[in-house]
Amino acid sequence: MQIVWDEVCNGPDYATYYNVWRATSEGGTKTSISGWQTELGFEDTEATPGTPYTYWVQAAPFGDGSGAGDYSDPDTGWR
Repeated sequence: MQIVWDEVCNGPDYATYYNVWRATSEGGTKTSISGWQTELGFEDTEATPGTPYTYWVQAAPFGDGSGAGDYSDPDTGWR
């Protein structure tokens, strides 16, 4: 499952780090699956084939995730 997104501007600081989160439903518990990265995409190779997942992306101006903004709108996909 390939997750891609557009670059985000986080207020006065440009967000250059992104973290992908996944849950088994929109109301489920979010789990970080990518760690903070600079790429604008992530391949979810751990997704169980045929199982739908809900994904969110969170942006931050710093590589440790400090200053992170809100989660993106959810998107559902499966492998």
